[in-house]
Amino acid sequence: MNIFPTSAIPQALAKMRRNPKRVLAFLGAVALIIAACVAAKHFAVWMVDQLPTAHAICKTMVHNTIIAAATLAHMSLMAFPFVPGAEIGLAMMISLGGTYAPLVYLSTVAALCLAFLAGRLIPEDSLARIFLKFGMVRAAELIARLRDCQPQERLGLLMGQAGSKRFTAFLLKNRCVALMAALNTPGNALIGGGGGICLVAGCSRLISFPVFLICAAIAVAPVPLVFFLIAIM
Repeated sequence: MNIFPTSAIPQALAKMRRNPKRVLAFLGAVALIIAACVAAKHFAVWMVDQLPTAHAICKTMVHNTIIAAATLAHMSLMAFPFVPGAEIGLAMMISLGGTYAPLVYLSTVAALCLAFLAGRLIPEDSLARIFLKFGMVRAAELIARLRDCQPQERLGLLMGQAGSKRFTAFLLKNRCVALMAALNTPGNALIGGGGGICLVAGCSRLISFPVFLICAAIAVAPVPLVFFLIAIM
């Protein structure tokens, strides 16, 4: 059942155009998101800067506490959209050494799983209404159409929407490969980062959690594996 009648969508869009307060609300929300991302990035940089000092000064309980705090910060920031979480993990392995690569690997996979599950928990009705509120009518209508569809029905509907766009159809058919490629793309923070990509993957409901877990484990593995092998050789 479509939660948005056909006639309601143009009316909502017209209402938004007449009401500049909604535009200001949208701009304010975007500004808050950008500010949160900038604050998270600066915190991540500060945390990484403290690691070499902590590692050199002491290898006691304080050191272990700092490592645990850095790992939790890495997990939290990695799950947050538009934060360069992969770069944070790389900086941790460079600062602490390859022997910590397994810890970084596990925390990264856990963070991506948290982002994916968060996407699964977002109610589709609420997501559609948010899009509609900010004037994203086509996105709201698409989510409303997908609301009661099973994964295969969703895929068929999206393939139909893709139409003659072969690249979009290719990505949908090979969505697991596309997900792993996106997670390993340098600078993917510009398109949401690991957390944002996995959040959208969870919202799409096109990939089951076991399949996602396998994809995330494979996608994250190469760099930590190289650091670990170098450390033990």
